[in-house]
Amino acid sequence: MSVDEMIQALETELAKCRDSGRYDAHNLAFLFAPTGPLQETAIDNGWGEEYLRISADIDQFTGNQ
Repeated sequence: MSVDEMIQALETELAKCRDSGRYDAHNLAFLFAPTGPLQETAIDNGWGEEYLRISADIDQFTGNQ
C-alpha cells in the first residue's frame, strides 16, 4: 500500500466519522495492525513511537484491544 493510498484511506475514515459518526472498523484495524502498512511506514521513517501512541488510541476508539 502506497503512502498516498494510506492517506486516502485515513481521510476517508475521518470523513465518515465527521459526517455520520460511522467508520469501517475492519479498514482501521488493517491500517493499524501490527506490521500493517502504517506501522511499517512509521518505523521506516523514524516515528514508530508516535505511531504506537496513535495506534493505541485507534484500538481504544474502535474497541480492538
